[in-house]
Amino acid sequence: MRFYTTEKLGEKQSLTPEGFLVVEDVPVARTGTMIYGPGEVPISVDSNGVVRVHREAEEVFRPEYIASLVGKPVVNDHPSEDVRPDNWKKYTVGTMLNPRRGTGMQSDLLIADFIIVDPAAIKDVRGGKREVSLGYDADYEEVGPGEGKQTNMICNHVALVDAGRCGPRCAIGDNHLIKQKDIEMKTKVKVSDNLFVRLMKAFKAKDEEAFTTALTEAQEEDNPDDKDGDTHVHVHAGEGNKSKYDDEAIGAHMDKNEKEHTEFRDAIAELQEKVNAMVPAKDTKIEDPNEKVGDDLAEEAPQGTADKARKALDSQYLEDSFKDTVALAEILAPGIRIPTFDKALSPSKSLDAICKLRRNALDLAYTSADTRGMIQEINGNKPLAMENMNCTAVRNLFRATAAMKRTLNNKQRANDVTRTAVENVIRTPADLNKAMAKAYANK
Repeated sequence: MRFYTTEKLGEKQSLTPEGFLVVEDVPVARTGTMIYGPGEVPISVDSNGVVRVHREAEEVFRPEYIASLVGKPVVNDHPSEDVRPDNWKKYTVGTMLNPRRGTGMQSDLLIADFIIVDPAAIKDVRGGKREVSLGYDADYEEVGPGEGKQTNMICNHVALVDAGRCGPRCAIGDNHLIKQKDIEMKTKVKVSDNLFVRLMKAFKAKDEEAFTTALTEAQEEDNPDDKDGDTHVHVHAGEGNKSKYDDEAIGAHMDKNEKEHTEFRDAIAELQEKVNAMVPAKDTKIEDPNEKVGDDLAEEAPQGTADKARKALDSQYLEDSFKDTVALAEILAPGIRIPTFDKALSPSKSLDAICKLRRNALDLAYTSADTRGMIQEINGNKPLAMENMNCTAVRNLFRATAAMKRTLNNKQRANDVTRTAVENVIRTPADLNKAMAKAYANK
């Protein structure tokens, strides 16, 4: 779906001629586990007063559910009732369009576009109110103490909120809006007549150094942001001071011009590999996806196995990393749904699954007041915004938060032992051993 806009505020936000705000590629829902409190869903809570509701991919991406999002109202905070024909004017600030499943690292997300027309809502979004939350009806199935499944979801509206249950992954993009002065006009590359002649002479003389120097000058005129730019070659081949050509002369000139163009294109193709090696594109680095996976494998592999991990075609060197991630995820979000691990899978798929598990654990931890504070403290006192974080940054934040949470848990456990000791009035080493055995019996 394309939108007609006249002012670009960022990669994901722009304004229509009327001043309506268009926001694209907004994650509005995800698969995985959601945390609920007592009475929020028709499922009994666990011993900690919490309910964990699991949403499978087949439910989140069910065609009927995706279709139910089309054209639904955008509202500013959840209303106390469903949005209906008799009250839509009271609540609606925009419209949701084009819902679809994400791809790549966003394949667990449901994504949509918004048009926001209300001035106050536009001001809120541009002021930093970015998280979103769907309002919907659903069926629930209890599968264990404090555990449930959500099915048959049908959307009623999507709300702009300060902190949604889906977490910071479900949020409008462009935390840092592009300033107007930073938006530059894209220009096409023009290769001057003189440059063309120099390139042709260098090619015919098989002078790679001269060819490379001339091509470098062409690249310095290039705009690397203009991916659709064409190369325009202008050749003037006049004879003497003639101002006119007869038909024969014009035909000969065109044939010569076409021949030179063909030779020029062939020259570029023949020397492309050498030129790329000698003159890399300005401010551009082309990364080999396999090399990137190899680097990630080396980071995740057990100590001393980095070189073997880089060459691996399966996930055998990721098993320890997966187990460690599971253990830390349980610390951050007890009861989180854990994916299965298969050594035979390709490394890229396993790395993707490990990264998603870390993201989900951080999402769930962010819904808790104490862990939210830890995450923000580690994140430089900034709100969690994982849409701007690659898997390496997510891993670092995940491990640091889990370590802090584990330290806090250990302190609380030690306090429990001390409190038990005082309550039981320990007088001998045997009393202490008995008290500690009792305190740790169910840990």
